[in-house]
Amino acid sequence: MGAAMRDGQIICPKHGSMFDACSGYCDNGEAADTTLPSVEVAVDGGDVYLTDDELTFLHSGGIDEGDDGDGGPSSTSHLSL
Repeated sequence: MGAAMRDGQIICPKHGSMFDACSGYCDNGEAADTTLPSVEVAVDGGDVYLTDDELTFLHSGGIDEGDDGDGGPSSTSHLSL
């Protein structure tokens, strides 16, 4: 589970733009010259924990879970913040 990746880049499920997994910078597609917002996390034994006080972890789950009001998922991501 998680974001789709290719060659060390995170792929936007909506537009296909690719973001560097380390810096968050995008140099292609509709999101060219933008950077993903940073989120504070901690890694412990291979598990990733949200530690950013500005965000609240809602739940873990797959793409088929959740509802955006029309019966579909609320996001194409596997993570909800």
